[in-house]
Amino acid sequence: MSIWKKSLALGACVMLSLAACSQDGSSDEAAEPTVDEALLDTGDNPTTPQEPFGKVEEDNVLDFETQRMAEYVSLPYEIDPELSVRASSPIQNIRSAVQADGTYTGAAIYKGNDMLYGFMGFGETPANTAEDKPTQKELKHQVTRFAAPDGPVSTADGLVQYYLTGEPPEGADVASMAPDNPELGDPPVEPATVEEVPGHPDTRAFSRQSFDEGKIEVRAYTPHGDYLFSDTLTVAPEQKQWALETLAHSVDVQGPMIDQFLGIETKMNPRPEGSPEVDKTVDQDHILIYTIPSDEDSANLNGAGRAVYGPRGYSHLTEFQEPVFEALTEAGVENVAVWGTEVMRAAGEDKAKTLLDQLIRIETDGGAKVKESPAGLPTAKCISDAMDFGIANQCYIRNGRYIAVSSALDDMKKAHQDISAEYKILQQADQNA
Repeated sequence: MSIWKKSLALGACVMLSLAACSQDGSSDEAAEPTVDEALLDTGDNPTTPQEPFGKVEEDNVLDFETQRMAEYVSLPYEIDPELSVRASSPIQNIRSAVQADGTYTGAAIYKGNDMLYGFMGFGETPANTAEDKPTQKELKHQVTRFAAPDGPVSTADGLVQYYLTGEPPEGADVASMAPDNPELGDPPVEPATVEEVPGHPDTRAFSRQSFDEGKIEVRAYTPHGDYLFSDTLTVAPEQKQWALETLAHSVDVQGPMIDQFLGIETKMNPRPEGSPEVDKTVDQDHILIYTIPSDEDSANLNGAGRAVYGPRGYSHLTEFQEPVFEALTEAGVENVAVWGTEVMRAAGEDKAKTLLDQLIRIETDGGAKVKESPAGLPTAKCISDAMDFGIANQCYIRNGRYIAVSSALDDMKKAHQDISAEYKILQQADQNA
């Protein structure tokens, strides 16, 4: 996977060799060490920028659109500041109905109403001890786009009917969602209670027992033009009113945000004459060419790779979303390219220097340890962090306005090779772009 981000503490000095800290906590910038290119090990990686990617084609339009939409899907902490931690859930660029709902029936409802694609974000409140778990709050926030405005309304009504009664709406082709075993079906639904979301009479909501023992699930569906907002909050029973108020705020935040998104035109819902057209250039900011390509299946990116994200979209993929989003925004980063490596471009060289320090502090403040730089490349900064799934290794390199990041699970040699290749690639980057 790509970057694992940690909390940011702007006042702390970076650990070990990342900066030279004086006794009063200020930093004295030392002369930059010399790179010895003869010692660089770039592995089998390319060391020149990739060729331009051209326009989106039919076979990758869903990836392109979900990646663009991510910039217009609210981060959990924007819905409520308590939801400051990215939940332990997979990256979810929604490219099919089966990814939009966890049941065969729900997927059939989405598919039957011509869902196109979507994006899902995750957030939760911090739980530093076992005692925090019973009151920890979790949010799954999802936005899906449909081919026409009647799709979100029919989907919301159909999903609520199913989750309240256990009966799918007429015409839902549930068997088609499990073609290898059409008799499989779904388990019985949990009993649910209709709820009202304050100030939003068009929102359909209900609560029910959660699979998380001792908690309830409060779920809401809100049609909004061509889009459907789906929010699920898992909370302690005594937190239900907070959940309903948070669902209301989610609609208030998400509505104006998605209204700014210009999705590719559909045949069922053409735009008025004279409406702006979507720029279908894959590399929207001429920055993806500076990444190292990767086999997406081996990287387990689920449509999130070979991508150009805005700062909000990229922050969805990071663990501590608020400090990352703030750091990128302050640095004037408009886009982040994500593939085998990650590349971002700041508004200026000084901003890039500050951003690099901030990104590393996010990691080290969260427990990551500074590691040796690659052979011949003392300007690269590397860290390692023990995660539940292995050792997350990362290396950073900056050239002018650009920062590249390499990541490798349980393989620091690969992280070193990738960042060494990125050093050479960024030497050829356009600093005036």
